[in-house]
Amino acid sequence: TKRYLDVSIHAAERAVAIDDSEDSRRTLAQSLAIAADVALDEQDLAEARRRLAEAARVLEESGPAPDADEAALQELGAKLREKLGAARPRFRPGR
Repeated sequence: TKRYLDVSIHAAERAVAIDDSEDSRRTLAQSLAIAADVALDEQDLAEARRRLAEAARVLEESGPAPDADEAALQELGAKLREKLGAARPRFRPGR
């Protein structure tokens, strides 16, 4: 799963570099948020914090505090997922 997420994040970063649209940024943020959820499930708070910080930056939201605990990270993840909305297929350039 982590490998697929890393590939997804890398592809979305390339897409944003080509087309810095809201859809491209949303796709990147979605992959980052999912990676953060996986890290939280595995109790890897440093990785979750890093991925949530990246997703928040992409969505122009405030990231987690450097010392954010698991509850704060879960709360931020929920906020970002709410902003992202339901997962759904999207047309993206290159597909």
